[in-house]
Amino acid sequence: MGRILQLIPTYGLSLKRVGPGPRSRRALRAELSRLESGPLPGPGDFEAFLSLPAVGVAWARAVPDVELWVLYRISELHVSLWEVTEQEPMRAEPLTD
Repeated sequence: MGRILQLIPTYGLSLKRVGPGPRSRRALRAELSRLESGPLPGPGDFEAFLSLPAVGVAWARAVPDVELWVLYRISELHVSLWEVTEQEPMRAEPLTD
């Protein structure tokens, strides 16, 4: 059984702002499918700052073959989609003691 994708309102706002074309939308849908069922965070994913009014850090993942990034948070059952952007997100520095 896969995880449930949860669309946070900021995700919809960012998707409208980006306005991806048909090719980018197909690539994005394929990547969202991988988020539902693949290992998380994935090998190329990194923690990044959210750029919309939401404060905090989320995991960032590049969408292959197009210039899009998805920012998401994970829980046991859900993948919360927070943002999609055309710019590589700013990496969050890992916390150190």
